[in-house]
Order: sequence, then structure tokens, then C-alpha cells
Amino acid sequence: MAEKMLNLRVDEIRFPFKAAVPASARIFRGEEFVIKDYGELVSPYLPSSVAHVSQKVFGVKSILVVPLRSKEELLGVFLVGNTNDDFSPEERETMRIVARHAAIAMEKALLYEALEREKKEAEAMAEIAKDLSTSLDLRRTLRTIVRYARTLCQCDLSAVALYHKELGCAMITEYEGARTDVLKDLKIYPGKGLGGKVLETGRVWITDDFLHDPRLTRDYDREAKTEGLRTNLAVPIFFQQEIAGIL
Repeated sequence: MAEKMLNLRVDEIRFPFKAAVPASARIFRGEEFVIKDYGELVSPYLPSSVAHVSQKVFGVKSILVVPLRSKEELLGVFLVGNTNDDFSPEERETMRIVARHAAIAMEKALLYEALEREKKEAEAMAEIAKDLSTSLDLRRTLRTIVRYARTLCQCDLSAVALYHKELGCAMITEYEGARTDVLKDLKIYPGKGLGGKVLETGRVWITDDFLHDPRLTRDYDREAKTEGLRTNLAVPIFFQQEIAGIL
């Protein structure tokens, strides 16, 4: 049992800014504090089985939360476990020093990342513009857009759906990163699902939990489950002030 828990891999732990998750508000305020009740970490995003791993395997009794700040901006937090009930003033000061150095390193890394992103965006715009000016093949241009959308957003899957006024729906024309063909020629109707919200409102829509978002209808749950989709962003494509599709 202990060996299995030691091998447990946690790729991402979310701390949503919601009052229902006790530690979240304090984290987002950039406070330094100690967690002694593992219930403060438990949320729909962090199951109790994961929250208790360090306690059960390593005997951790308290967790020190130290903010990572760059000037006045909160970049992240350190969470440090201790087998004692609390942290000494010396231990806290040590972690503050580590956090300051880590924040400087993170700031430099984020700046480099931003410059690289701008470079990639410029390259993407240049290639898309080239396709638009030299090719009459719409699907080729859409494939280029889908490919760069996936690369620039660093997402698992991207797709474009063209709106067909005569059918009263948008249909997925091109996609990249899909594990199955469940999205092929999928029709998206106004008001239904995330894409349907875009068609209905003409606005950008985003959800961090597609299958449980109460704002969305359940018309496309099967496709989302098949592809393992969770966080989704849908953006309208306009032509002559009318919706021409969804990205």
C-alpha cells in the first residue's frame, strides 16, 4: 500500500478561487500560513485520497504555504510538509528566502516564455496570411489555423466548425489531436453545449469542467467523455459581422 502511494503521480492540483475551498482564498490573497487540517485541502479538484497521501506515508502533520511573489504579483506558492505540528521561525525565514529566489527565477522564465510565445504567434500569423493569399483551398487554410491554435494554446485538441446557415448549425470541418473520429462532421446547434453558446451569443465561452458545468446542456457529453475533454474554450469566427464558425 505504501509503495503504491509513493508512486502516486499528481500532475496538477488546482486551487480554484472559491469560498467553498478553505485554503484557496488565503492562497490567492498571497498569505503565508500553516495548514494543520487536511480538510482545508480537500475539494472537488483535490480528492481526500490525494490530500492524505503525505500524511499517511511520510507522517506529515503540518503544511507551510509560502507565496511566490514578483513585485506585487502572485506567481505561485510553496507547500512544505513537516512531521512536527508547526514550523519554527527559522524554518519559516528559510522558506521565505527560498521563495524569493524561486520567484526571481520564475519571473525570468515567464519573460522568456512570453517572448517565445510572441515569436510563435508572429510565425503563425505569417503562415496563415500566406495561405490566405496564395491558396484557394479553404480546408488547407483551416488545417493551418487548427494546427497553430493547438500549438499556441498548448492544448490537447483543437477544432474548427463552419456555420451553415441553411442547416441552422455549425459543423466541425477540421480538427487536430483527437483520439477518435467522434468529432468528424459533428453538428453544433445554437444553445446546445459550449459551441452552441457561442452561436447563440456571439461571445467567447470557456468552461473548466465541461461535463458538470450547469450552464451547458448535456447534448455533447458523449463526445466529451470519448475524447476525455475537461477544460474547453470556444471562440466565434466572424465574417462581415456575422458568425461564420467556431474555433
